[in-house]
Amino acid sequence: MTATFYTTDKTDHYHVAYVGEDGFGMTSIAKGHSHGITPGEAPTEVDPMLGQPIPSEPIPVVEPAIDHSHELVPYVPVQKKVKEDEKEALDGLLMDFAEAKTYEDSSRKSGYESEDMYSHNQWNPMEEKELTEKNRAALTINRLEEKIDNLSGYQRQNRTEIKYLPIEGTDSRACDILNIFVKVILDNCYYAREKSKVFEDQAIVGRGLFNIYEDYERNLLGDLVVEKFKWDECYFLPHEKEDLSDCDGIIKAKWYSRSKILQLYPELKDKLNPENKEQVRPNMRSEDWDQRISEQDLIDTNAKKYRLLERIKKEYTRYYVLANPDQDIFYPAIGWSKADVNAVKTIPGFSVIPRVSYILRNTKSVGDKLVEDEYMAEDDLDFPIVPAYAKKRGDAFWGKIEAVKDLQRLVNKAYSQFIDIIAKVANYGYYYDSNTFPNKREAAKFRKNASSPGFVQEVANVDKRPVKEEGVKFPGEIVKAIELFNVDMRQIMNVNLELAGMGAGANQSGVAMRQKIVQQLLGNDYIFDNLSFAEKVLAKIILRKIAKLYSPSRIARVVAAHAAKMDQSELSDEFEYNEEEIASILQNADFSKYDATIGESPAAPSAMMGNFLMLMELASSGVQIPASAILQFAPMPNKEKIIAAIQEEQQRQQAMEELKYKTEIEKANIARMGRANYLQTPGTQPQSAVPGY
Repeated sequence: MTATFYTTDKTDHYHVAYVGEDGFGMTSIAKGHSHGITPGEAPTEVDPMLGQPIPSEPIPVVEPAIDHSHELVPYVPVQKKVKEDEKEALDGLLMDFAEAKTYEDSSRKSGYESEDMYSHNQWNPMEEKELTEKNRAALTINRLEEKIDNLSGYQRQNRTEIKYLPIEGTDSRACDILNIFVKVILDNCYYAREKSKVFEDQAIVGRGLFNIYEDYERNLLGDLVVEKFKWDECYFLPHEKEDLSDCDGIIKAKWYSRSKILQLYPELKDKLNPENKEQVRPNMRSEDWDQRISEQDLIDTNAKKYRLLERIKKEYTRYYVLANPDQDIFYPAIGWSKADVNAVKTIPGFSVIPRVSYILRNTKSVGDKLVEDEYMAEDDLDFPIVPAYAKKRGDAFWGKIEAVKDLQRLVNKAYSQFIDIIAKVANYGYYYDSNTFPNKREAAKFRKNASSPGFVQEVANVDKRPVKEEGVKFPGEIVKAIELFNVDMRQIMNVNLELAGMGAGANQSGVAMRQKIVQQLLGNDYIFDNLSFAEKVLAKIILRKIAKLYSPSRIARVVAAHAAKMDQSELSDEFEYNEEEIASILQNADFSKYDATIGESPAAPSAMMGNFLMLMELASSGVQIPASAILQFAPMPNKEKIIAAIQEEQQRQQAMEELKYKTEIEKANIARMGRANYLQTPGTQPQSAVPGY
């Protein structure tokens, strides 16, 4: 039920009042009394053009007390202060940037190191330079790239799609509409590829980022875009929960050239001088952040680049909910004075529930210049960045590479030493003196052909031929150590041969091989689970963004155009709605509070093939599964036509079986009664020509 709150005119006292949908209400108690409220009469107004009464709502009337009455005035909450002054706003932004930068510092250093190691940059520059100067090997045998690529390949081969599932059966058609529309949105921004790139960041450095925003450049009505965001271009204030529900703010930090900045903010043309370092933070120093942020964090004078900081932060407000459960009234008293809230407690049936809410504030700066500072819409309560962590403990996050960095360095050193030892111990040579060969020409011939098989050489005396000096035997312990390092690498990273499709027996079925791969992934399950969790958080934000950005008619046009292209097995029912029917369904669906749960469905051909093979194996083992049901999961084109042909053939076979059954009954009855008597029996007609009668 909706209630409207008023205050009475202020003489020597005033009341807070509420009026329900039926026009009746009550005031609070003041000076030991209260007033009832009645609907009153509707004012009579006449349309001057039509000369007819204009429908209007009754005006509530305060019932008089013994010696006085009141007029009602709509309650006007106190408006929240919109902005601080420019210095306070910029100082607050930089303080939060300093806090987030400090909070993530160690994880970022590890992340950059992990990214270097994945990208084949695994040696300390000073150590590599020293080895090179000594003419020693500094090899990089990158075992990490293979492991990460196997994980990435598995994710790509088993992609899933966002799926909205109805909680109640009556919501299934609205969910079908939603699934088609969201698929169109995500396909338009190549979401599958973007998701795989997020996964790679997640696996390598420990955190991948989704970015969701409204794009008005190509369409003035606005389009929803989901993309990968660079993992190190967003800072987070301290948080424990991976859905950011306990995070107070995020800060996007992207570098732009001066020309790009001026395209975005032309008003800065005369305010940005890359040669003047003092212009970065003139007279705006703060003890809270000054030591943690340097000029290099905000401006690159050599490259003439500036860092655009965009902080999106929660600003909390404590308020009270005015509750009357008997009348289903729950009214958020935001901006009310404490005295007025307490006054409502005196109205019979009302109680007061304390609550805390927040609104998002978007503040942007370039260098020391504040360029934007505004509150976002009251119903826009989602951060535009959704993180997918690999592992997060406290203030640290890390990926798959972190645990094997030392081992990878050891592998590189072992192989480099291996090459150095080979160069030394594999060396052999010959001893000869000045009398070994008859002349210098034969000596030169020996030096040239000594390593050739079957060479012929003239010597002065066969009893004094050149003496061969064999090299030192190569130590096999080094080979064993390298093999051990490789085993350790597989065990620590939990990416074994089976994940790459190797190591399976020749007689194993496809389902058994997939099951073995799944077993090998147990040590990596967390990373896929965290990606799935991030995608579900993203799916809820998409739901709320759709409610804000797209009208039912716009959704209906898109869905009607794409419904025919959808695989009917992905829908809850045969989808044959036209644009008007879709719009009608959407009119009754509140996507912002939609009664649906978030799930996943296979998207990649290999994932669908896995389900198909599992059904095939079940059918081959004797489980009765209709062929049409199996084909529903087959990743093949035009399968609807094949399914329809199978069903048509099944119906024909069933009709033939029924005809055969009836024919057998006729034959039995004719044999028992005789043909003439059978045909004379009321209600009997021959179902078929029975041979022999």
